[in-house]
Amino acid sequence: MVDLLPNRAQSRKLVVSVAVFWVAWGVFALTAAVFLAVAVVAFLIGMLFLFRFYLTLYRAWEPESGETAWSMMFRPRFGRRRMRAGLHIFDVLKPRWIRHTLRETGWNVPVVGCGLLALLVADLVLWFTVLRNASGT
Repeated sequence: MVDLLPNRAQSRKLVVSVAVFWVAWGVFALTAAVFLAVAVVAFLIGMLFLFRFYLTLYRAWEPESGETAWSMMFRPRFGRRRMRAGLHIFDVLKPRWIRHTLRETGWNVPVVGCGLLALLVADLVLWFTVLRNASGT
């Protein structure tokens, strides 16, 4: 099974969607205990961009699945073609796929990659410090 790699427009959407999702998650984590209205807005924005991320992924896989992205997301089927295309969900964890996606954007790869990594680390730190302390566990 070959990796299905996103084109330039899809790569940019994927990178921006992940970045906005992680920023929204950070805002949510910081404001959940104090400013509930801001936290709710951050949560909704994060979910919107997470949905956009998955919709873009499914659009990149349309040629192999033979179905539209909306169909793959909202109509469960268990055909051989669909199941094979569904295995591509693990491609996003492969360093080769991540490297290709970052290069395909046409942006400065080290800056974008380090920026995304910094957002991920910041969100993990917030998860293990702010949210765990706010919940009392």
